[in-house]
Amino acid sequence: MIPFPPPPPRNRTSAERHRRAAAVARHVAQFGAWCPGYGVPSHTSRDLTADHVIARSLGGEDGELRVLCRANCGSRGASGRQGANA
Repeated sequence: MIPFPPPPPRNRTSAERHRRAAAVARHVAQFGAWCPGYGVPSHTSRDLTADHVIARSLGGEDGELRVLCRANCGSRGASGRQGANA
């Protein structure tokens, strides 16, 4: 079996990394380690990440962020749909 190559590194600026970290920190301060879910019910998670509400590929470069877990919700793809449970 041929292993898949690792994904290419994301070219995020330092400012974007800080913006994402701040979004996660605000979310954790307000809700704790809780993922609101994306296509799945909300659940606890210790591995949260900031995700664009509108996918970067659809113009969400500096747009609004939402916080989701990496395991169940972070691989939602570039659907570009809005809303926490779209």
